[in-house]
Amino acid sequence: MNMTQKEKLARFIAGIIVFAPFYGIGLYFFSDTGFEWFETLFVAVFWSAGMVIFETLWRKIKPIKNES
Repeated sequence: MNMTQKEKLARFIAGIIVFAPFYGIGLYFFSDTGFEWFETLFVAVFWSAGMVIFETLWRKIKPIKNES
């Protein structure tokens, strides 16, 4: 079962919303330069896009089997 375009977009947006705060907090506490909005959003966008691409490719390699 492949993901629809809406599902991919929803996962992409959710990935940004979930990942950005964690990355921003980590950047604030563990970086010498401190927190930066651009870097946080840049990394979150690419992380989320990478995860959507990974999941899409993973589903093509190992399709989900319905047990019903």
